[in-house]
Amino acid sequence: MGVTEDLLAIHFATDAVITPHVFKVALLVAFPFAVISELVVDSKVFRRLLFGPPNNANESSKRKKKS
Repeated sequence: MGVTEDLLAIHFATDAVITPHVFKVALLVAFPFAVISELVVDSKVFRRLLFGPPNNANESSKRKKKS
């Protein structure tokens, strides 16, 4: 999806013709961002580092109050 977005941006922002070389460059630019997004940002480890461990005590107390 990132390559498609990059190719659209190249097409509309410049007069460049989309060639296999331009496609390869767009792929090389989009690939690292896809890896970072999928492997790092979407991982549970990253969420724990950013937000801390889930607080299960609050969830169980909320359930008891509803009953």
